[in-house]
Amino acid sequence: MLGANFPDGDILPMIKINKKDNFPDREGRESLKEIVEKRVSLDLFEPDALDELIENCGGCIKDLLRLIRYCCVVADEKEMPPITEKVAESAVRKMMNEMDRRLPQDYYPKLARVHHEKSAPNDPDHQLMLLNLSILEYNGEQRWQDVHPVLKMTSSFKEAWKNETRLQE
Repeated sequence: MLGANFPDGDILPMIKINKKDNFPDREGRESLKEIVEKRVSLDLFEPDALDELIENCGGCIKDLLRLIRYCCVVADEKEMPPITEKVAESAVRKMMNEMDRRLPQDYYPKLARVHHEKSAPNDPDHQLMLLNLSILEYNGEQRWQDVHPVLKMTSSFKEAWKNETRLQE
């Protein structure tokens, strides 16, 4: 029913937090800090805590705001503003577990290949992973994709990555 009304799923590019060669993109990271600052005071965060959230949102504003919300809940429960790096790491783990649970195990080798090639094939599995933000797309001089940072922390991805790099030797 939804597909009949909205036939095209659009992939929105993320704000680059890293360049294609995995080096940090300072401009993108600063843009995300500015976005956060328009919504909450940066005094709410210890400096490393906000950096941790930005690093692990993959440049996805929705995920950055979700991570901040998780942090606020934990900090409020413990009556401990500002948000510490420990609280930020807890929020990242929560999002990692949520994303890991909804991803079939047989997708992890595909994710490892995407991370290696910085490109996602145009097939149903990869399109689904783009739509559910397991794979993030970036624009600029050229379009490229990579795996959401929190999924790279999972044991399933680490195992798939080890196998992928073994295949490349």
